[in-house]
Amino acid sequence: MPIFTLMVCAALVATSGCASLVGGKTYFIDPGAGDDSSSGNSRDAAWRTFAPLERVVLSRGDRVELFPGRYQGTLRPRGGGVPGAPVVIHFHPGRYDFDLTRAFEEKYQITNTNDCPDDPKKVAVLLKRVSNISLEGEGALLVFHRKTMELCVDRSSGISISGLAFDYARPTVSEYRIVAVGNGYLDVEIHRDSRYEIRGGHLYWVGDGWEHTKGLAQELDLDTGIVQRIGTGPVGGASKCVELLPFKVRVYGRPGFLKRFKSGRIYQVRETLRDYSALFIRRSDGVSFKNVHFRFLHGMGVVAQLSRDLSFESVRVAPGEDSGRTVSAWADMLHFADCGGTISIVDCVFSGAQDDALNVHGISLRVAERMGPKRLRIHFAHKETFGFQVFSKGDEVAFIHRSDFGVFATRRVVAASMSSPRDIVLDLDSPLPDDLRSGDVVSNASWAPRVVIKGCDVSHIPTRGFLLGTVRDSVVEGNSFHSTHDSAILLPNDIFSWFETGGVSNILIRNNRFLRCGGSVVLIGPRMASPNPGIYRGVRVVGNVFELRGRLALKVSGTTGLSVEGNVIRAAVPLSAKRAFHISHSRDVEIGGNRFEVVGDGH
Repeated sequence: MPIFTLMVCAALVATSGCASLVGGKTYFIDPGAGDDSSSGNSRDAAWRTFAPLERVVLSRGDRVELFPGRYQGTLRPRGGGVPGAPVVIHFHPGRYDFDLTRAFEEKYQITNTNDCPDDPKKVAVLLKRVSNISLEGEGALLVFHRKTMELCVDRSSGISISGLAFDYARPTVSEYRIVAVGNGYLDVEIHRDSRYEIRGGHLYWVGDGWEHTKGLAQELDLDTGIVQRIGTGPVGGASKCVELLPFKVRVYGRPGFLKRFKSGRIYQVRETLRDYSALFIRRSDGVSFKNVHFRFLHGMGVVAQLSRDLSFESVRVAPGEDSGRTVSAWADMLHFADCGGTISIVDCVFSGAQDDALNVHGISLRVAERMGPKRLRIHFAHKETFGFQVFSKGDEVAFIHRSDFGVFATRRVVAASMSSPRDIVLDLDSPLPDDLRSGDVVSNASWAPRVVIKGCDVSHIPTRGFLLGTVRDSVVEGNSFHSTHDSAILLPNDIFSWFETGGVSNILIRNNRFLRCGGSVVLIGPRMASPNPGIYRGVRVVGNVFELRGRLALKVSGTTGLSVEGNVIRAAVPLSAKRAFHISHSRDVEIGGNRFEVVGDGH
């Protein structure tokens, strides 16, 4: 048994009077027929809630058998197994309703989603300081009522999740479809899962503990598969709403405003408050998801922060097949910030986001104050990311100039402390660089993952498909991208806007299919004041098929060692490498063996 697990279990036994670490035991929880005064050792003597389980220190080979029903508290196991003999928490087939009136809550500071830093987040399943625990449940559906962090993995290792499906009873994105267009009005049919109320002629979207009107809307054209943001949408911009029948509403408004909306189109609307992530993985390693279906993710989706070695195999982020819904994520689907090791994403489906399908990036902080020869105060400059420690002793600090986005020096951290929620003080191993300037930033060069994405399918995305910001060797291979509104793949450099990634290196983009994606289909390009061809290095775009909606397959700047070879580019007009590939401020560029074909009519 790992030392970490032994220490955790010994501490729990000493402080809580918990069961001894025998192992191989099975515990039963049944919210319908159980009784917390029972032994919990058989189905007939099952517990009713999770509370008795918290008095047990689980150990190697233990099992927890869960049965469908309504749960009001947090599943919070303690202890853990060992490699080869994990603790198994098994969800039997059926529906599990998590209506968390007695839940564990904590104030989590989460990258890119911190509008409410002082509000505690409710957690349905909490794996904190545990190791080698497996959540299993083929045929089990976990349904969440009110805003909830569906799963939190916090400072844990060896965690696997397989076979489960996750959904919201009332998704925080509402949906409706235009079914008729009249003179000065539209008739809309509202999805049955999108509760609403009409007050004083205005429509309010209503959920468990929340409501809003207007909001940010998207329009989905099912014929083309294109989804785009459109402001408030027809309901949000209406002058008056009248209910004709339950879930059928007549929307009145100015003819000039209403005429832009089309019969048959689907509209998706949400408020923009970034208050939660659906899943949060913090300072953990060895977390895997296999055959998991996320039918709806509130907030920033699955967020991993300062975690290592994460894998997603045969994971679906898509609405339930029989739900009639078109949205599965309130914003991004998978989001990784300052992670390490390997992120592996294989044979997954991403369909129905309100933002990017996948985002991998670092975290950059602005230089705020020289406090001594080797001491520096740095500042979280973006409003959505702050409140957590980014550096640890021994981490490598990269110094980046604002003018050209280039790394001009590195140092090692001797000590790091937070002087405020937005400020970190670093003590370094050697003096600060002489040419450190106002406005420069630093990032943690020790946290950058290798990313492998293979065999995935991406559709109904209003922004970009994959954003990949890492300096480790990475592969994007054999994926299909369908009608993303903007670029299918973006290699970003956001150190002075979102204060994220400062460089990208050694990425292979091979044998993918880009089907009528928007913008520049593959975009590699920072917005920098001074041209710098060294920001991106070793990018290969090889053997892909581009079926263009526009005329630009690839736009590149700031790159050294670019290879664009053996691709097939299909468009409605004749193209050449000069017209389909826009390359600037780059060197050591190889372009060859690409084939250009004229197909279709461009519609």
